[in-house]
Amino acid sequence: EPAVQAAATIPALQEAVDDANREASKLRDDVSRRRADIKDRKEDIRQLEIKVENLNQEAFALTQKLEKTEAEREVWKGKSMDFEAQSIELRENLETTEGRNVQLGVEQMD
Repeated sequence: EPAVQAAATIPALQEAVDDANREASKLRDDVSRRRADIKDRKEDIRQLEIKVENLNQEAFALTQKLEKTEAEREVWKGKSMDFEAQSIELRENLETTEGRNVQLGVEQMD
């Protein structure tokens, strides 16, 4: 009778072994998927780090260009002020010259 009982429990034990194997297979598949996800995320992070570095370099170049442009603007602002001063001086000289010409013209008429 122990042989009969052992024979009766074999299908139940086999079912338990099959269930455990199926569960282990699911867990192995899950581990593989998660490892692939981690690998993909690491690649995504690497690509983002490259983009960040490129943007940092671009921002640095633009900052240098901005500083250069601001310096040039200051130079032109100074030149503009010089030109304005020269223009005022020339206008004053012109008015003085016109005044003299009018005075000479009046003197010549006398």
